[in-house]
Amino acid sequence: MGDSAKTVLPANNGRNTTPLWQVSFIDPANGITTVPVQDVNFQCPGIGSEFGVTGAPVIDPSTNRLFVLARTKQVSGSLTTYHQQLHVLDITSGAEVPGSPIEVQASVPGFGDGTRDGMVAFDPLRENNRPALLLSDGTVYIAFSSICDVHPYHGWVISYDANTLQQLYVFNTSLNGSASGIWQSGAGLAGDAQGNVYFETSNGFFDVSNGGSVYGQSVVKLTNSLAVANYFVPFNATALTEIDADLSSMGTVLLPDQPTSTPHLMIAGGKDGIVRLLNRDNMGHFRTTDDNQMEQVVLVPGNCTSEGSLWGIPAYWQNQLYVWACSDFLRTFRFYQGQLSPTSIITGTFNSAYPPPIPSVSSNGSAQGILWAIYEHPYITNDPAVLYAFDASNITRELYDSSQSGTRDTAGVAAKGPVPTVVNGKVYVATATEIDVYGLLP
Repeated sequence: MGDSAKTVLPANNGRNTTPLWQVSFIDPANGITTVPVQDVNFQCPGIGSEFGVTGAPVIDPSTNRLFVLARTKQVSGSLTTYHQQLHVLDITSGAEVPGSPIEVQASVPGFGDGTRDGMVAFDPLRENNRPALLLSDGTVYIAFSSICDVHPYHGWVISYDANTLQQLYVFNTSLNGSASGIWQSGAGLAGDAQGNVYFETSNGFFDVSNGGSVYGQSVVKLTNSLAVANYFVPFNATALTEIDADLSSMGTVLLPDQPTSTPHLMIAGGKDGIVRLLNRDNMGHFRTTDDNQMEQVVLVPGNCTSEGSLWGIPAYWQNQLYVWACSDFLRTFRFYQGQLSPTSIITGTFNSAYPPPIPSVSSNGSAQGILWAIYEHPYITNDPAVLYAFDASNITRELYDSSQSGTRDTAGVAAKGPVPTVVNGKVYVATATEIDVYGLLP
């Protein structure tokens, strides 16, 4: 890559640090603020003092619209209410489009956690949108879980028409139970060309195979009308829940169509450190004694004790899967003829700590691949993040890191869960204090 230089929050000339526009969804003078952590009533390390926008927004380039979900607390006299609203902004100006914002509201018949009068309602205080929003075939999908497993909560998927902003469909993962949230360390739901969406759920006692409706510890495929089309649940789902080993610590990867008898494959995984290769057309449902319905199982070394192994989402490029587990080295797995190499074909030299970096690959077509990753462990000590670049063809070869040139390229204070974003030859790094942009020196 050569020498790099950093700027902070550049506008259109790459050096101007003045934002093109900014929008605030709070109005403290009128009692509208972010949601303080104490209102949620929990003890959770690594969480800041407030909740506002927690899931990555999504942009529709065909309409120049940005979709973002914001959480607020509103106090009017003695009345306190909590809100989650879908805001739709003109990406060129930041202005709200007509009909925006939309109040997120939903309820389904059931007798699960928090039921009132036979209905399970979306709770804007307890539910949290951590996965990135998904825009697929004109529909915006928003998924929810909890804040550190504070009950009552459920997993929710709610869809909206991207043009009219009308709410379309609602799916609850545990309408007659509890938990089973969707968080995926910030990774968004995955969407295929047929309009199906895929995700993984967290702790919850799966009972669908016994006629129930709770999709705990599940990999789920929904149609675009949010009806269950398929699912997979590991045989030891109950044991995983008992030890807080969420599947939903990782998002799913839909692989390119394969020239094999099983053309539609996907990757799933979780805190247990198992990379699962599944057939998207026949995910296998649930077996009581084993997981032999899966196409393949690959165990990735690494475990950060109670924090588990796999977080975020692997990267895929040129038939290679890049996985960076907690307390392990970056690993390259080869994908060939519908199967992963049983062990990594290349192992990097840098060992991660919690939380593990989430890899991202940029390239010039099928050549000059660069794997980017942000070392975010320093968030624990309030120190700077470090941006790394590795040769995607040989991850033992480090091309660059932001600590190489003294303070010139030092990033802001590390945040939990950011993914490097590469656009037009620049790498964008979100930190707790600033947005840093890296590019080649002139």
